[in-house]
Amino acid sequence: MEGYDITNSGCVLAVKTFVNAWTVRLHARGYVSGVYGSAGSLMTNLVQWSADSSFHLPDGIWNAHWDGRNTTVGDPTSPTRSGPIGGSTSTGETTPRATAG
Repeated sequence: MEGYDITNSGCVLAVKTFVNAWTVRLHARGYVSGVYGSAGSLMTNLVQWSADSSFHLPDGIWNAHWDGRNTTVGDPTSPTRSGPIGGSTSTGETTPRATAG
């Protein structure tokens, strides 16, 4: 999911509806779901939506944050694996992310 305006409630609702339906449909067919999205939009909203018991979180996430750092861990804008979207790691690493476009 490319970056989108999280101040636009219609856009946020459309993305939430799509991601939820994507996960529900894939699970119904026996697959796991995954999403790729921007740190400033989808990742922000996934954290918010994780408190909604009717929302089906994807099984995997890949974070896009174009900050010029040549690393796939340690992004302070990403939810941690011990946070609301994933499990914990012994090193406390954050979700893997893209580093170049």
